[in-house]
Amino acid sequence: MTTLLWIVALGAVGFFLFHRSAKSSMNKQLCGAVTAVQIGTYTRLARRYEGRLGKEGAVDLAVAVTNALFGNVPAAGPAATFKKNNEQLIERSLRELKDDQDLRIVVTDANRVLAGLKHNSLGQAQALDSFDHLQRLIELGVLIPDRPAPQQLSLFLQMARTYHDQNRET
Repeated sequence: MTTLLWIVALGAVGFFLFHRSAKSSMNKQLCGAVTAVQIGTYTRLARRYEGRLGKEGAVDLAVAVTNALFGNVPAAGPAATFKKNNEQLIERSLRELKDDQDLRIVVTDANRVLAGLKHNSLGQAQALDSFDHLQRLIELGVLIPDRPAPQQLSLFLQMARTYHDQNRET
């Protein structure tokens, strides 16, 4: 009987470790996919802005808009200075994104995946506090509030890779 209990206990521990390892591996893949969406968004926007702002201005604005899309707030440095000095330009640029359906879809899905990752790592209260930007993006018409959350994570991973590849610098 004792041997049977040990086998069951070891089996449960093995399952727990496998499950934890699989979850960790999937979280890493999902974080990588969200990062790919962020990079794809940055390069897509930098290319879009370059004609009217030049290379340097396009890079600064693309960084600021991408940060706003994903709730990243620069604490200091050139990105923080640009954000502080160009709030209206950033806001106007965010509003213009409502016409880019491909970007809206992938950014909506990436933010939903990011919310799930933050919820798993931080807990519900802290995760909710870190997503104040989402309501603002809904109001600006960027996020699609009635779009269902990605159910098959493999499809999200593929969408993120495709979006990144389509928008990478050439």
